[in-house]
Amino acid sequence: MDAIFLADDPNTRKQLIGSLAQSFGCVYVCLWSYYFPLPNYLISLDGYYNEVSREPSTSAGSLARSLFHEYCQSIIPLQNGHIPSMA
Repeated sequence: MDAIFLADDPNTRKQLIGSLAQSFGCVYVCLWSYYFPLPNYLISLDGYYNEVSREPSTSAGSLARSLFHEYCQSIIPLQNGHIPSMA
């Protein structure tokens, strides 16, 4: 798991995250880290989304992929030591 956090090359990190997601049968995986200016918040370092659904897509991509992208762009507050939206 440390290899994912320590990978400098974004392509290597994406491959490692994708392998992790496929190993566990996940549709998506987000890699989060502490947001240093605000100690009780997390930001996304990277993510993997496997779009295998039969959901219709548009030129902008599927709704699920759009929501995943928005989720990865958010700054997540830690609440009572728990990570919200953890699936």
